[in-house]
Parts: sequence; structure tokens; C-alpha cells
Amino acid sequence: MSILNNEQEARWLCLFEAVNIIAAKAEDIGVKSDTFLKPLPIEKYVKERYPAVFKDLEYEKAHQE
Repeated sequence: MSILNNEQEARWLCLFEAVNIIAAKAEDIGVKSDTFLKPLPIEKYVKERYPAVFKDLEYEKAHQE
């Protein structure tokens, strides 16, 4: 049982994904990832990815076992 509902969990997964993408790109070009962590682009990424991540999460939970 999760403490978060599906909407909250999907948003956290989007944020996690965004930060990982930024960190990987920063590592590729050899700079610190914290210089690339900008709130507005991350918010835009979360808004764009949320519907797909939410559907994927619901599907995974429904077909667990």
C-alpha cells in the first residue's frame, strides 16, 4: 500500500525523471548538475510528461502480480 495516491506518485516520478535527465546531460558535458536545475523548465517537463506517466502508473498497478 502506498502513502501517495496515483496522481501524487506520478508527479514525483516525473520530477525524479527530470532530475535524472538533467544530471545525465550535465555529466556528459562535464559540469555540475545543480547549475542546470531550473524550476520553470522542470515544471514544464512535469506538466508535459504527467499524463503519460499517470497512465503508465495506473496500468502497472492494475496489472501487478
